[in-house]
Amino acid sequence: MDKIVSETYLTAIGKLKISATSTAVVKIEFVDEFVNADNGNHLTNLAAFQINDYLLGKKVPFTVPYEIIGTEFQKQVWKAISEIPYGETRTYMDIAEKVGKKCTRAVGSACKANPLPIIIPCHRVIKSDGTVGAYNGGEVNKKKLLMIEKAKI
Repeated sequence: MDKIVSETYLTAIGKLKISATSTAVVKIEFVDEFVNADNGNHLTNLAAFQINDYLLGKKVPFTVPYEIIGTEFQKQVWKAISEIPYGETRTYMDIAEKVGKKCTRAVGSACKANPLPIIIPCHRVIKSDGTVGAYNGGEVNKKKLLMIEKAKI
C-alpha cells in the first residue's frame, strides 16, 4: 500500500481528519484538534470539498475514490449501508437482515468501526424505536446529518 498522508479540515460539524494514499481515501475521523502532519494530498482535499458541499445541503454523490479495510462481515454491512438512499434511514435490524444475520449488535459494531463516516452513511442507520442511536461523531452530529438530508426519524 502507498504511504498514507493526512490532513485535518474544519467543517460545519467539526474537525475531520482525512487520510489517503495516492489512489484512495482510507479513513475519515472526527477529531478534537488539528493534526496536520502531512498536509494531505489531492484526494484528502477532494474528499473535504465533497463533504463540505454535502454539509451545505447539496445532494452530492461522493466520487472521491476510496478503499475500505475491514472484515468480510464489516464490508457486507458497509455495502448495505451505502445502498441506503439519501434522505432515508434503515434500522440496525434492517441491515442485519440484509446481510443475512440476526445480530443487530454486530451491525452496530460494524457501524462504529466504519472507516469512512459520511461517505459510507452509517448516520442513516437508526434504532428500531426511531431514536438515532450512537455515532462516531456524536449523537448531535448524527442528528445534524439526518436533518441535512431531511430524513424522517
